[in-house]
Amino acid sequence: MFNKIPFLLLSFLDFEILAENFTTSSLKDALLPSVNPSVRISVTFGQDTLMECQVKNITQSSWLFKNFKVKSFIFVGLNPVREAEFKKAKILAQNYTLILDSAGHENEGSYVCQEDGKIIVEYFLNVISPTDNSQVQILKQNKSLKVVIGKDVYMDCPVTDIRSSVWYASNDKVHGVIFAGLNPIRDGDMRNAEVLSNNYTLIIHSTRSKDGGLYICKENRQTLAKYSVNIEVKPVLRIQYNGENITSGNLFVRKGENIVLGCVAFRNDQNSDIKLVWHLNNMTFENESTEHLSRNKYIDGTYDIESRLVHLISANVSLACQAKGNDNFNDIKTIYLSINSKYNITT
Repeated sequence: MFNKIPFLLLSFLDFEILAENFTTSSLKDALLPSVNPSVRISVTFGQDTLMECQVKNITQSSWLFKNFKVKSFIFVGLNPVREAEFKKAKILAQNYTLILDSAGHENEGSYVCQEDGKIIVEYFLNVISPTDNSQVQILKQNKSLKVVIGKDVYMDCPVTDIRSSVWYASNDKVHGVIFAGLNPIRDGDMRNAEVLSNNYTLIIHSTRSKDGGLYICKENRQTLAKYSVNIEVKPVLRIQYNGENITSGNLFVRKGENIVLGCVAFRNDQNSDIKLVWHLNNMTFENESTEHLSRNKYIDGTYDIESRLVHLISANVSLACQAKGNDNFNDIKTIYLSINSKYNITT
């Protein structure tokens, strides 16, 4: 019966119930998207709503909203249309999911996702007013977080009953509930995540680039906290001699010696496009003795990049390596090569 439930409705309204009765493998089967391009959704007033659309080319795709008053595009590609009227709506760039924050009766209607003019899926949204005896819980946390890759990130959620609470994630690897109560639902995808039993804080340890995305905490199907997590990759720049980091600003060398130095930018993002440039006595240094190479690709998609320099020692000099990236990253490390008549070379 459950594999006929539309994916969106399942993930937000009924996943809490299913999570208590199914194994992880059963949940994955239940989450297979419906082939029916028409989906009806009923949400409680004030609840967030997600509408998925599986497109191949986002730039050729659009979201259209229709009701008895309005017929208008909301998004064309990733660009908002009539943004002032649809300021509750936003798009996830990873999978073209449409998100409506705190749905109200003005949001009722038809939402059509198209690609190249072809309808991929249509959602009919109905917003239900809470009963007199119920209370809509207020969204208490709504934050954007920037986290340097490899660091831990903490997301609070002010719940009163952990057993009735869930954490939901939408990122490059996961789209669904990751914790139902204290029980992990997607161990394979979020092995580095845990929730604290005393206050339901979600912790993602040693963040990876794929951990960036949207995280939502709900209690009794009401949204209490929402976090947009952006993983920042900031390379660590080091100058090396004989494969070891130079920990001080001075390197004692022998006159007439050819030395090989390495400048390494550790943990670069795939999209950062880091360039390494050497400077000798504050002048850009370019000759045939430099070479650039990449090494050490990591499981999170980051990698190290290295530039090696061969320099003939003839006088005391200052030598610097600068790293520049297309995301305004700019770092520089400087060392001083000092001639030592006793050949006392230290690192």
